[in-house]
Amino acid sequence: MESFDGQPQISLEDQALLLRLGLAVAEGVFALIRALPELVPVRCVISANDTCVVFRFHQIRTGDEWIDGILRNRDDPDMIVVAERHP
Repeated sequence: MESFDGQPQISLEDQALLLRLGLAVAEGVFALIRALPELVPVRCVISANDTCVVFRFHQIRTGDEWIDGILRNRDDPDMIVVAERHP
């Protein structure tokens, strides 16, 4: 659905659905990681708001603090799911 300004508007129900789909994608990423010869820790971050859904993933490294900053500075109404797998 579009708003009056032409921006997409994703309902709360659809945001939750997209977050669940993002978790399914995360499981696929984790399966690919398990197939590597050397396992690495991986973090998937899925965020949703009324205009978009974003899926990020990266290898967890010692000293990573960017996710803490995202979660600590919560001035926006995004819903966020963080999933991690460690060998």
